[in-house]
Amino acid sequence: AGRPQQPIPCFTMGGAIFRQKPAATPKKESAQAVPPSPSSTATAAAHQPAPAAVAQPEPEPEPAGRTDESASPDETPTIVHAADAVAPVAAADASGYAVPTEDRAVTLDFLRWFIQEFDVRDRLTREVVYGPKGDGADPKCIKAFTTLTLSPFTALVTKLHPSDPLGRPSTGRLTHFVSHSWGSQFSKLIDALEALGPSVTDTAFFWIDIFAINQHPGQDQVNDLAKLQECVHLAKHTLFYMDPWDRPEPIRRSWCLFELLATFNSDATLTLIFDKTGQAGLTAAKAELEREGTVSSTSFQEVIDSVDSFKAQASFEADRERIWSEVNLQVGQDKLNTMVRQNLRRCLTDLCPGFVHQPIEPETFVAEVFEPQPHNVASLVVSEQDGLVVSGGYDGCVRVWAMADGASLGRFGVGQPPLAVAVVNGTIYAACGRIKRWNKDNLEALPDLEGQSGKISSLEHTGEWLISGSGDGTVALWSLVDGACSRSWTVGNGGVKRLLVSGTTNVYVGCSNGSVELWDTISDSRLTAFTGHTKEVSGLAISGMQLVSASQDNTVRIWDTISGALVRTLDGPKAGPMESIFGIALANDALFVAAPDSTVHVWRLSSGKRIDVLEGHEAPVLSLLVVGNVLWTGGGDCSIRKWDVSSVVSN
Repeated sequence: AGRPQQPIPCFTMGGAIFRQKPAATPKKESAQAVPPSPSSTATAAAHQPAPAAVAQPEPEPEPAGRTDESASPDETPTIVHAADAVAPVAAADASGYAVPTEDRAVTLDFLRWFIQEFDVRDRLTREVVYGPKGDGADPKCIKAFTTLTLSPFTALVTKLHPSDPLGRPSTGRLTHFVSHSWGSQFSKLIDALEALGPSVTDTAFFWIDIFAINQHPGQDQVNDLAKLQECVHLAKHTLFYMDPWDRPEPIRRSWCLFELLATFNSDATLTLIFDKTGQAGLTAAKAELEREGTVSSTSFQEVIDSVDSFKAQASFEADRERIWSEVNLQVGQDKLNTMVRQNLRRCLTDLCPGFVHQPIEPETFVAEVFEPQPHNVASLVVSEQDGLVVSGGYDGCVRVWAMADGASLGRFGVGQPPLAVAVVNGTIYAACGRIKRWNKDNLEALPDLEGQSGKISSLEHTGEWLISGSGDGTVALWSLVDGACSRSWTVGNGGVKRLLVSGTTNVYVGCSNGSVELWDTISDSRLTAFTGHTKEVSGLAISGMQLVSASQDNTVRIWDTISGALVRTLDGPKAGPMESIFGIALANDALFVAAPDSTVHVWRLSSGKRIDVLEGHEAPVLSLLVVGNVLWTGGGDCSIRKWDVSSVVSN
């Protein structure tokens, strides 16, 4: 009483006129995120770029002079039908909306109606939720439309569009979970669903976050998000919207990757869906593949290789941190990267086998027989002549295996992790604080080789000499006959990390400060220095007149061995905060690079082009070598794996 009356704004939709209450003072939403549910961190409202985080709202200020008790009846939201009959809108009882989250899926008929009636055909999904300005003020955006009810949009569907022309309800128990980026045009997502065809769409209920999740920060939203993984599990079918079709944004969104993890954990079916542009692009790519034998317009292999959860984004950093905390509790981000790549490869291969490289798989007997060893493989050597595989682990043990069938032949405790192992002239060598030896036939211990004070991290041999590099900055030559130390010298750039023999008298020395030096073992003189790496050298290889060095600075550098000039620098793969190359192996023009994301990347040395990624390890590969056409790898997952790489080595 006594308040000036203001006209109530209206807009027309679906034969009805909707009244809205006068705009209140804009509310501020707390920036403090609500703690995650213990069962899930999951997705939706904050799952794409948007101006509101999952947070508890501060109380909304009321207009001056107003209390709840004195609210005018005229401000009750109403529908004014074309026949001028007045009835309460769904807002009257939607505040008590208690429909389970999994029952908030919608039909394709409803989605068509929504696009037309809300006039959102040209809007991005985030604009459908928050309006073109992103402030939630547009009366036809979901955030504004549900402001009176503070409910998910599905709470209003029974009043807005309760059923299709055949009487089928517009909402129901989900049959398909839709994973998509809020940066896509919403109507194109519906086109992608249309493309599934009537056999699917006539009976499907699509669970789409913008309708099923309460878009207003608060406990209801937190509860909805906590049900995400359960919804994926109940749907048993995830539709992953590839947009743009050849550079899909969802693989770079934290929420979408989390939804994929829920899909994999639920053994749900994963289907890639494409809008009209994507379908046309796929058709053209298939035609080009049949005609030319290759596809120049796009590279799905690059899409697969670009999956990196460590770089994935979310609209709010707090959400991103919660997501990856949950992922790391479940499987870890490295494992998730591998799972996503494998499933994308499978789905794209189903579309057209020529779109992606088929993976090189390790021989299963190696994984089955060697994997039970309980140590992370720090060093590895394979002796074809002796039929042995020898590994050194961070558990301070050396293990000997039969190369033919993986049978365990022996295990020796050496106290410290053996960072280098070798098999030379019937003797097994392991480098730790000193060099330990065993007879390879009866595995009896031989006297240790002592003389270097630092931790020995590399072993090589040439002619009648064993060569060792130590953390004390020395290189030593040992007789392979009696084990005597012939001589040693000090390099000028810190500890020795890697050695590589060249010819019969020269040895390349990779140092802890990143430099590589070429030394003459006869005169103990330095011939050349190669400088450029900024961290310690982690691998050395040689091809003709080119030296290849890898470093923990995450680069591979190719040098001219005559002039010492740098020929090319290759940037290594990255895995979030971990940027380091753990080792390299070279066979003809194929360069194998141990990456921090638990894979081995294969590059062409001549062109610097990556041609394949080997997936199989569940932790970083710490040692690798090529013997003939076989790549052997040892990883932090306590496994040794064997790969037939003849296809890339011979080519």
